[in-house]
Amino acid sequence: MSDLSIHPRMPLSPEDIALLGKNKRPMKGAMIAMIVLAAPWLAVIPISFFGGNFDLGIAGFIPLTTLGGMAAIFTVLNGQLKRDLEEGMKVYFSGTVERKRFLHGKGGIYYYLEVCGKEYRVERGFYELVNESESVRLEIAPYSRHVLSVSKA
Repeated sequence: MSDLSIHPRMPLSPEDIALLGKNKRPMKGAMIAMIVLAAPWLAVIPISFFGGNFDLGIAGFIPLTTLGGMAAIFTVLNGQLKRDLEEGMKVYFSGTVERKRFLHGKGGIYYYLEVCGKEYRVERGFYELVNESESVRLEIAPYSRHVLSVSKA
């Protein structure tokens, strides 16, 4: 189940579009926070350049590469959501819930269902709807792999 291009597609509903749009807001907030955190470190480069000291050392290198990596991740994730919204299609398939699990994180509790050998993060309501070994139908956004709907098959 690694290639979603082989599964049937159907248009996104207005509810799906609203759900995907809602998921873009936290990403924009995280990007703004990252830029604010990066500003002091980005100031080091011109100061070092014009001061004649080109050696930023490890103290300058690690934060800059970390922030650059975070920027790349946020850009890719935002691009996937944007592509889902532009294409306006979702993928659906059926399978058996092989495993359910949840994790406690800084942002709350995250719920996961494993279907067809792939783990999907789902909302709590979807998680509580199904049990392990039950047949389900999932509707997901093909590029971001955001789960839009889970129902018993």
